[in-house]
Amino acid sequence: AYEITCRDWSSDVCFPIYVEERELTLLFLVDLSASGVFGSGDRTKIRRAIEISATLMFNALRNNDKVGLITFASEILNSIPARKIKGHVLRLVRDLIAARPARGKTQFADALDYVARVQRRKCALFIVSDFIGFNDVRALSRLAARHDVVALTIRDPREIELPDAGVLVLEDAETGKRTEIDSSSARVREAYRRMAQERATGLTETFRRAGIDELIVDTVRPFAQTLHEFFRRRERRMAR
Repeated sequence: AYEITCRDWSSDVCFPIYVEERELTLLFLVDLSASGVFGSGDRTKIRRAIEISATLMFNALRNNDKVGLITFASEILNSIPARKIKGHVLRLVRDLIAARPARGKTQFADALDYVARVQRRKCALFIVSDFIGFNDVRALSRLAARHDVVALTIRDPREIELPDAGVLVLEDAETGKRTEIDSSSARVREAYRRMAQERATGLTETFRRAGIDELIVDTVRPFAQTLHEFFRRRERRMAR
């Protein structure tokens, strides 16, 4: 293995990542659905998804790996086959930055089936999403049988825990449905926290059953250390 550098754009901190020394194809399946516009700090989930995708893409470029991109929401939005030249990677990053979130229910199964059709050769597949509403373990398992799949889960702290801020109106960004809740109630906040935790635990279990790794990144904290530790754990596991 050899060392490459992970730079976290949000903190300008660098950490080494150790990867296997061979040419790879990296494919990024990035969720651009409207739920990604949420962010309680200075970053939305989509912005964080773009930052971490770009970090991994540029590291792949340094390793002379091929990089491809598929974006999706309620349908496939864009599909760019993998190549390994600098101008190609810059185009992928520009396309992500310029993309606009799409309304409608996120169609994970369609996106996963699309990847299975267009990517026949083995690749490292990063699925970058908040995974809200995801439950298609079969399609994910089929992909994991052929590819090295990583679920890169983007979360915002306010999706896990509500502040004590009185009456709040929560809107589903994909459907427009609104729900009014009283966040000043400790019972309401605890129920919200428990529901969010159950969802997170269930999602992690889904990934475990599918046989893939999950990397969780939030919109607030710098991700370089998290990314570094994730790849080091994978390196140690693969070395056994």
